[in-house]
Amino acid sequence: MAPSLRPSRALAIGTVVMEMPLGHCYRSITPAVGTGPAHAASSAAALPRRSSGASSHSSGTSSDGRLKLHAGAAAALGVALLRRRGSSWRSSARSRTARAAEAAEAGTKSAKEASKMPATMRIQELFAGGRKALFAMNAWYESPDNLTTGRNRVWEYWQLRPTRRIERVCDGKNSSGCTWTELDGRRGVSYVRTDRDSRASFLREVGESADWAKLGGIGSSTLKPYYSTLNAVKGAFNFMESYLEVYEKRDELQPRLGLAEPKTRRAVDVVKYLFEEALPTKDRAKRFAAEFSDSAVVEDLTRPDEAWPRGREAIRKHVEEMYENVSPDFRFVLDEISDGDRACTALWHVEGLILGQKAPRGVSFYELDSAGKVCYARISYDMSF
Repeated sequence: MAPSLRPSRALAIGTVVMEMPLGHCYRSITPAVGTGPAHAASSAAALPRRSSGASSHSSGTSSDGRLKLHAGAAAALGVALLRRRGSSWRSSARSRTARAAEAAEAGTKSAKEASKMPATMRIQELFAGGRKALFAMNAWYESPDNLTTGRNRVWEYWQLRPTRRIERVCDGKNSSGCTWTELDGRRGVSYVRTDRDSRASFLREVGESADWAKLGGIGSSTLKPYYSTLNAVKGAFNFMESYLEVYEKRDELQPRLGLAEPKTRRAVDVVKYLFEEALPTKDRAKRFAAEFSDSAVVEDLTRPDEAWPRGREAIRKHVEEMYENVSPDFRFVLDEISDGDRACTALWHVEGLILGQKAPRGVSFYELDSAGKVCYARISYDMSF
């Protein structure tokens, strides 16, 4: 007996396949979607009928009102349904697989981020003694006393360097810094940048100069004759710019963004403002000092302790004196800064101090009070570094 399918079921699916005589192609009839006996009857009436001379196993309507399909037509209908269902299943499976892969990737990323140790904790672990695995394979260490690269050599030097006790540490996540004191009382500042595996990849440490070498630092009035001589030499050899120059002239200092105040009261934004917005302006001393609290202290380790500027007014005078005694081309350049909110550490260098050359390099630590003003700073650099 030829298989048959109720019209209502076939129409609910949406496609009925009828077999045509041999030599003809298959024909697909797609009536409007509907169910129920009435719709089935009207749809069945709309289907093409074969002539009375067709073979006995052709499609037709039986006495009980059921639509009979040829075995080939039924098989084609079944294959079409299976293909549609298989395609839908494969599409759904691919979608589920893609969603699972995305979820797994997001989970892995979240796990890595969660497992990444903040730089502020890593630097404390390093100063507690550390271990070789805390340094990246391409680690770089620099200070006025030593420059070394590679995990093995950096670790060897780290074990030999003097013991240093952390005093203050900034709250950076990818980079951090701290102030420290050695057992003999020598002070300094360190900066550490970590890679994505929380290993120390870059380190800079600068300690204070010996007492006999503290001449007052950059722009000190004690070094005014030295700077005056340098400026005279520059002027003497650069009077004919088309023929002879002993240094590269620089454009006039300009603020980086022209901000009137820091973007936020995060330490990283306040310190960026000091270097890139306040100092490059004509009223640099006033704008620079305005970001310090009334009780702020700036520990310039190139000066004797009694010469440190304390309070906003003293800091303003300190900046004025420094720029009065140096070349017009003198400028601080911010190289890198840790991403701290309450405190941060900055790497910088000076240009235009010695015949236009870059010198020195330094590292500074800044801490903010509850109002977002700088309440403490330590500046450490070496004129030979």
